[in-house]
Amino acid sequence: MADPVIDTRLESLDKARTAQDDEFFTDLYDVGDELQHYEEYFENKFVFCNCDYYETSAFFTYFNDSFERLGLRKLVCMGVSPSGEWHMFIRSNDGMLIKKQLDYCGFESDISIAALQRCDVVVTNPPFSIYRDFIELVIDNAPHYIVLGTILKCKLGKIMEKMRQEKCYTGHTHGTLNFHRPDEGKKKVFACWYQNVKKPIRNLVNVNEGLREYDNFHVLSIDRLRDIPSDYEGVIGVPITYCTIHNDIQFNILGFSYDPHLQYLKKKTYKGKQRDPVQDGKVKFARIFIQYKKKYLETQRIDF
Repeated sequence: MADPVIDTRLESLDKARTAQDDEFFTDLYDVGDELQHYEEYFENKFVFCNCDYYETSAFFTYFNDSFERLGLRKLVCMGVSPSGEWHMFIRSNDGMLIKKQLDYCGFESDISIAALQRCDVVVTNPPFSIYRDFIELVIDNAPHYIVLGTILKCKLGKIMEKMRQEKCYTGHTHGTLNFHRPDEGKKKVFACWYQNVKKPIRNLVNVNEGLREYDNFHVLSIDRLRDIPSDYEGVIGVPITYCTIHNDIQFNILGFSYDPHLQYLKKKTYKGKQRDPVQDGKVKFARIFIQYKKKYLETQRIDF
């Protein structure tokens, strides 16, 4: 059974990595819809938008228009204009305002990394062709981040590592967001936010029984999130969309089905070489393996 969100619209964003087709600009409504959940956090913060040309960026518009209301200490934006020129914008609460053209200020440049290490939080939608390099640099250098990406980006090693450590979460909004394309108007794509600013409050999962394991893993097969059993001690395989509802009170994220450290779950009787789960002889899209926390299960069991 295919994941409903893994469709051609989503895949078109991830193909941008190969095609160098990075012109997916975030809609101002979607920016505000997510960032409204962090407004108290932004007070007296240095916000860095390191992939944002200030004249066209919805992130710049949101923070610049709300600078005083949010009580920001500083806003810095660096990005490339439609004509290929690199620009930097700086605004601080002491009245300083700088607009400057630079030779280069890409996210990996010295000037950008210097700002990255001094800021309080990075907020942006990076070019999809360099997402892996971008997110690794941000996670290693910035104290906090709120970064937009496709749901498939949770497969990146750095993001999954931090999610397993309960140091990275998906944001408060996810689903079909509007991206502006220069020559195509708006394009709707399934996306979510990756952030370490605020632990979201999730509803507890408590649903159906009567499921079975994969052909090749000692792991319970789940195709729909609402089918996660309410009292199962073993490992459970779920679609990658699970990361948008993950509740670390209930579950540990063990990793992806193809991760080397999870190969001990493979069935010795299975003779194939597939790294992804197989169900009824059919290979499934990569799954996240999760397991109930023992402390949570103990709270659900009452002995009389």
